[in-house]
Amino acid sequence: FGFVSDGYAPNEYPSNTDVAVTLEGANCELQWKRFDIEASDNCLYDWVAVTPSGGSPQKYCGATLPPNMQFAGANSVQIALHSDEAVQAGGFEVEFTCEDAVPTPVPPP
Repeated sequence: FGFVSDGYAPNEYPSNTDVAVTLEGANCELQWKRFDIEASDNCLYDWVAVTPSGGSPQKYCGATLPPNMQFAGANSVQIALHSDEAVQAGGFEVEFTCEDAVPTPVPPP
C-alpha cells in the first residue's frame, strides 16, 4: 500500500518532462486520487501511460480520473508522465496496493 505522484505537487509539472515509476509486485491495484494532465484528442501532447508487465500501455489525459485498475497476473506496473513544451497542469497522484510492492523510480531516457 502506498502513493505515487508526478513528484511536482503542489506545483504544476514542468514542460518537456518524462518521469516514470515502476511498481514491482504482483496483482497491483491502482486508485486515482488526483488527475490533471493537459487534455488533447488521443492524448497527443501530455499523458500518463500505465503499462503492466507483458501488456500494452494505456494513455490518459484531461481532468477526469482514470478508472480504478487491477492487474492480476502482472509482476509489475509502470506509471509514466510525459509532457511537451507547451501547456502544464496539476499532475497526478495514485494509491496503489500490490503484493510485496516496491516503487522504483525509472530514470528518464
